[in-house]
Amino acid sequence: MLLMRGCDFRRRHRFNHCAGHWLETHRVVAGRSRESVRGGVRRGLTLVELLVAVTLTLLVVLAVVQAFQILGDSMQQQRAMLELSGQLRTVAQRLQEDLDSITCPLQPPIDPSAGLGYFEYIEGRRADLDSLAGVTDGNADGVADPQGGTTNVQPQSYYGDFDDCLMFTVRSRGKPFRGYYTPTPGGASVVVESNEAEIVWWVGWKDTPDATGNDNVDIWDLHENLVVYRRVLLIRPDLTAAISAYPCTSLTLVNQFFTENDLSARPNLAAGHMEANSLSDLTDRKNRYAHWPIPPNSATNPTNPGWLIFSARNPKAGVYEGSDIVLGDVLAFDVRAFDPDAPLVQLTADPASPVLRPGDIGFALPPSSASLGAVFQTSAGVEYQLVGRGAFVDLGYSWNYPRPNFNSVGVAALKPISANAVPLYAFNSAAGNPASRFATRPHYKSRLHKLLASPSGDYADTYDTWSTGYERDGINQDPDPIPVTYPQPTGVGDLVIDEGTNGLDDDGAGGVDDINEQETSPPYPYPLRGIEVTVRMLEFGTRQVRQVSVVGDFVPE
Repeated sequence: MLLMRGCDFRRRHRFNHCAGHWLETHRVVAGRSRESVRGGVRRGLTLVELLVAVTLTLLVVLAVVQAFQILGDSMQQQRAMLELSGQLRTVAQRLQEDLDSITCPLQPPIDPSAGLGYFEYIEGRRADLDSLAGVTDGNADGVADPQGGTTNVQPQSYYGDFDDCLMFTVRSRGKPFRGYYTPTPGGASVVVESNEAEIVWWVGWKDTPDATGNDNVDIWDLHENLVVYRRVLLIRPDLTAAISAYPCTSLTLVNQFFTENDLSARPNLAAGHMEANSLSDLTDRKNRYAHWPIPPNSATNPTNPGWLIFSARNPKAGVYEGSDIVLGDVLAFDVRAFDPDAPLVQLTADPASPVLRPGDIGFALPPSSASLGAVFQTSAGVEYQLVGRGAFVDLGYSWNYPRPNFNSVGVAALKPISANAVPLYAFNSAAGNPASRFATRPHYKSRLHKLLASPSGDYADTYDTWSTGYERDGINQDPDPIPVTYPQPTGVGDLVIDEGTNGLDDDGAGGVDDINEQETSPPYPYPLRGIEVTVRMLEFGTRQVRQVSVVGDFVPE
């Protein structure tokens, strides 16, 4: 018989039929009652123990939250990096395809009758070393924005050379190019296709007021984001009659045409309307996009008496502008030409120092009166040694090195051009070392060796495949005698027209129709072996910067 201490035997006997269940339950109750009677109470958590437990719990939660935050930031940065890399990769691939599809050999000049199109590379005034030189006073505080204006919203060191421009004709290797054209101004658009196109790459912006409500119209201010444009203009000479309703008597009307049409066209000032271009037409600079015909030696433009200039600093995108923008938040779009004779230098006192090419920080040039021998000194007395040749360089990097000076509110104070026949830094030595091809200003016979006075500026340093048609167009492009100074002087006019192709020995030296008798010259009369295009962009959220370089190889196979 199971006996329980502290239990009523009579009650147990009365409920004997369920004793097992009842006794077990009563044992627990009875046990508790007995312990309670004896005063043996089980202790709980004290206040200190509770605070310690809560603190440890909070520390664990905080650690977990921080871990998740770090993980989230890392994922955000990785995502931003992937997006940046993806965008740059897409642009690089598209640019590479364009450069691989150029229609003409880069060996100027080009005969327009061959129908090969053109290639033009325009070097802006900025360079990597002073990309923000001349940024204007967007907030009107009397100080250029990079020196403390309220519109200085990004670190200056992010920026590079962003005012270069590429223009060329291409032929599709796959699907044809597609675009829109409008037969009548303001009318309905029609989709057209072509296997040939004129393509323009440049950096632009949207004019917007800064925080104080000020803006410099048609001039880039530091608060305005830069974007890369790629304009594709279809070459369809058969559409000349279809677009003849567009007048062309002013730049505004011409811009209206290019806003509404994705066609390569030119203003026919004599006829008063736009005409569609062929590859042969585009060999002549005046027929290209964003150019405007200036009559040679015109009375309205006596200081720049020659060629057709880039008509606007910020070319116009089409009516479907979004499709023309290929990259946003751009910091650099730097185009450089390969110069096989560009100097590579190193500090003589430190053979372990890095080799510098033109455009690198620390690269220096000798005084203008000195030649570039094996060892030379700069005007500051620093000694360098020539260790090699061959590099991608900005056009005209020596005559304007560093680039133009600007005052505190961004007005250009351009350095003077040498008055001598030999340009600055010819890089010739007594040993007969070759001259750097693209170090100096464009050839004076191209009429592109002068800059206009406007600070926003028309370009001067330009590589162009040119046209032999200028030598037989019936226009007198060189009214002055062959110059002995640099740049070309003005004086008694030369009345002979197209003397380089008239079958006569007009200058009495060098034979009939020698090169010195030609009225014009390509700005850089050398083959172009290749270019390097560097694109840099910023991701604003994570402040990450990425860049990619594309190399176009133009060496004939």
